[in-house]
Amino acid sequence: MSQKRILIVEDSMEIGRMLQAALKTMNTEYAVTWMRSAEEAILETSRHNLDLVVTDIRLPGIDGFELIRRIRRRLPLVHVIIVSGLPEHELRKQVAEVKPDVV
Repeated sequence: MSQKRILIVEDSMEIGRMLQAALKTMNTEYAVTWMRSAEEAILETSRHNLDLVVTDIRLPGIDGFELIRRIRRRLPLVHVIIVSGLPEHELRKQVAEVKPDVV
C-alpha cells in the first residue's frame, strides 16, 4: 500500500497542529504536512503529489477557494475538505464553484 499524502492548510497554529496530530493518529501510514498559507501550499504541490487537501477558507494572502482552484489545475483528482468558522450561507455559492469533497 502506498503512503497517502495529506496537506493541511490552516493559519491557526492550534487548529493546524490538532488536525495534523489527529490525522497522524488515525493512520501512521499518512504523510501529513501542515502549511500556514496558500502560497506555501502551492509550492508544496509542485514538490509532491497529494491525495487530500484540508483547507481553511480564510487564509492570509490567497484564500482557500483560490487555493483549491490552483491545486486542482495541477492535481485534478485530489480530494478536498473545507473547514471554516464562517456561516454556511456566506459560503454556499463559492463552495459550489470549487466542488469540495467535504465541507
